[in-house]
Amino acid sequence: MTFGLKNRDFLFNHCDLYLTKNAIVILGFTKDSFFKQLSLPIILTAEVNEFSNMFPFAYIKKTNKISF
Repeated sequence: MTFGLKNRDFLFNHCDLYLTKNAIVILGFTKDSFFKQLSLPIILTAEVNEFSNMFPFAYIKKTNKISF
């Protein structure tokens, strides 16, 4: 499956997931090239202000609750 067909910043079919205490970070890439080409980072968190200050280039989405 490929995400982001209508948005070039999120065109990827593989991703790395990083879990922290207060966020999930998604780094998308495609395996079709020689290098691992990362998309814009997607951060899911309830602490939007903290992460937007640290990562102004990332797409940050507010979530109320993350359950595992």
